Amino acid sequence: MQNNGTVGGGGISLMLAQNFDPEKTDPTGWYISEKLDGVRCYWDGKAMYTRNGHLFYPPDFFKKELPDMALDGELWTDRDDF
Repeated sequence: MQNNGTVGGGGISLMLAQNFDPEKTDPTGWYISEKLDGVRCYWDGKAMYTRNGHLFYPPDFFKKELPDMALDGELWTDRDDF
């Protein structure tokens, strides 16, 4: 991770969780999910990184389904399975 808070050689700055207030924020156009107990990862369209900027190694079958665009999210398997 670079000092400016970006991942993977200049990608986007990762957002941290915040409380949602429907009176102040219109969620149109956003994907929102509950907080899951998993591993935070960033996909830059070619490689996956942890939130600390370390390379993450998902299996090829998983990577081939990911788009050629940046994604920021959490990988998890099941509730209470961290």
